[in-house]
Amino acid sequence: MKKSWNNFLTALEFLTRIKFSSRSQWEEGSFGRSVVFFPVIGCIIGLGMQAALLLCTWLQIPLLLQAVLLMSFELMLTGSLLYDGFMDTCDGVFSARSRSRMLEIMKDSHVGANAVLGVVLLLFLKVSLFTAFSTEHLFRLLLALYIVSRTMMVLFIVHFPNARPGGLGAIFQAGTSQATSIAAFITGAILLGLVNPGLFIPAGLTVLLGAATAWYLTGQLGGLTGDTLGFLTETGEVYFLLAVFVWIKLGQFC
Repeated sequence: MKKSWNNFLTALEFLTRIKFSSRSQWEEGSFGRSVVFFPVIGCIIGLGMQAALLLCTWLQIPLLLQAVLLMSFELMLTGSLLYDGFMDTCDGVFSARSRSRMLEIMKDSHVGANAVLGVVLLLFLKVSLFTAFSTEHLFRLLLALYIVSRTMMVLFIVHFPNARPGGLGAIFQAGTSQATSIAAFITGAILLGLVNPGLFIPAGLTVLLGAATAWYLTGQLGGLTGDTLGFLTETGEVYFLLAVFVWIKLGQFC
């Protein structure tokens, strides 16, 4: 029981800025064992975002400002780790260089034009999509969004090769198995079903698009890295919101 709690805390403290421990040392394999809790952590993030939306609604904040504030709260709650990975991936993959050079660029701490353009586009897309839904729809979607995106991280960690042995992706993959993936996806499906079963089809489409993007990155880099996990998670959130937007337009979600 204590070990499971520690594994849960590892996932929580990695994916959010919520801290319950002052650990500076981690047990070998603790990252891999924490992966199964990613859907639950996504649910916690979603609940926090719902609370922020309720506060914005109570204060009658205009929609555009509300969307910007929600994005700001997300950054406060989760930190910028995934965005950093997104930017590094944009710099490397879209540099049109050799595979080895792409990986070198991604390790470079300097920010290039591709990273800036990519993250600006990402933020504009997320803010615009937050304003595209009614408050009622957005309230449920915020919970579903982070459940789906964090569950998808398990797919990328467990089922795709690592481009850089010893990197963050490899550290998380150590200690995982097919059972980890199955347990995480069952947990994610149960949580999503409790939010709204009508979101299963948009979620399934998001998984397919995310897997296609992961295969593309694998072809470019020879595998995935910790940076690409950030890229895939952020693009996955956009995929999901776009899929639900289309689903609503088709009259399939209410």
